[in-house]
Amino acid sequence: MEDRLQYPEEFYNTIRSIQSRISKPDYSEIRQFIPFAKSIDLLENRPIYLLDLYKLEFLYVSPRYFDILGYSHYNPLNFDFFFDALHPEDGEVNIQGPLSFFEFLSKMDAESYQDYKLVTDFRLRIPTNEYVRIAEQMIVLKTDQLGNPWLTLSISDLSTNEDIKSSSGAVIVSISSGEIVETIGNPDLFKLKPALTPREKEILKLIAQGYISKQIAELLNVSRNTINNHRKNILDKTGCMNTFEAIKLLNRKFF
Repeated sequence: MEDRLQYPEEFYNTIRSIQSRISKPDYSEIRQFIPFAKSIDLLENRPIYLLDLYKLEFLYVSPRYFDILGYSHYNPLNFDFFFDALHPEDGEVNIQGPLSFFEFLSKMDAESYQDYKLVTDFRLRIPTNEYVRIAEQMIVLKTDQLGNPWLTLSISDLSTNEDIKSSSGAVIVSISSGEIVETIGNPDLFKLKPALTPREKEILKLIAQGYISKQIAELLNVSRNTINNHRKNILDKTGCMNTFEAIKLLNRKFF
């Protein structure tokens, strides 16, 4: 198509430079991570994917990923599919974001990698040839023997920002504090969001106590769908990758 991104080779060069640093991983460990990804998929009710940076393969992709994009069938998720759908103005951030993230992590111990995440807000084309905004959060799930990033886990959803004209952006965020430590691209996408409502705080506290959505719905005499909508709003407002991260911030009294 005429508006297809013109420079995917730059992206591949970036990924290959990251790939070249990875020593051959121990693939006997891989079995534990795919079930883990599936469990996160079910728990969070949001699209996720698990990426192997050494083989440049998607090891697991949630069917929900294609649902939110409006596809009636599931295409194989690969880099060609991604760049076919990516807005032509958003390529730079999607190249520079991961590169900056991995460069940032390279300056610290591997044990600290999971204390940080990359959050990217960008535009993808859907089957109607319109664009939607996607908010995606990525963490390093596993390193190789030398401490280089090997497996990454990403959670995606439709962005709360519906302004299709705004350019894309990315930030590196401290998970423990919620602090933005580096910004790539449009900084206006990551301004402070509305505070949690009393009901949202109540639901988050119940989740922290071990209640699942069905139990919370029964306790509060509302539908399970209502609780799931509240859970989504909590993550959207806090910018958290999952409810576990939101609970950490709640315990630290960040909201």
